[in-house]
Amino acid sequence: MTRMHSIELLPDAAGHDLVRADWTALTDAGLPSLADNTNASNAPHVTVVGAPSITAEHERLAVDLVAPMLPLTARVSGLGVLEGKRGRRALARLVEAPDPFVEAVLRLREAVGDRRYGGWLPHLSASLRLRPEQLGPALDALPDLEDATVTFTVLRRWDPEAGETRDLWSAPAR
Repeated sequence: MTRMHSIELLPDAAGHDLVRADWTALTDAGLPSLADNTNASNAPHVTVVGAPSITAEHERLAVDLVAPMLPLTARVSGLGVLEGKRGRRALARLVEAPDPFVEAVLRLREAVGDRRYGGWLPHLSASLRLRPEQLGPALDALPDLEDATVTFTVLRRWDPEAGETRDLWSAPAR
């Protein structure tokens, strides 16, 4: 199986804490969560594009198209259940990004070409390995986030072959 390279958006400290609170709530309920992944690269993020390879040209294009719109504040609009591997389900908070930002991301994704999925469904994953019977308890474990927002401040590159991440761009501190 090909390990997917990615370009990702990272939230600021408050957004990081919001997502980590979901991970903790699932763990406290005895359910799988991304808190179980102890790799240094594991951090709350939204994947902008995932592909078998991402070139330096793709990185420059990401900085040109996406970085100028950071920091970006987006509404966290609810929960989504996504089909996972081997009959498992992923549970994620859906993120409502403004249209101009979505358009920039879609342009980048089109340029990368050999990406994993068409379109773009921005989300912050809470768990990737839920069995179908765990969905109800997982939904019950997560708090309602009425009118929550997350501010994305960093554009990051994940290279699974090197096992490392690096920031492509960070929004200036306000």
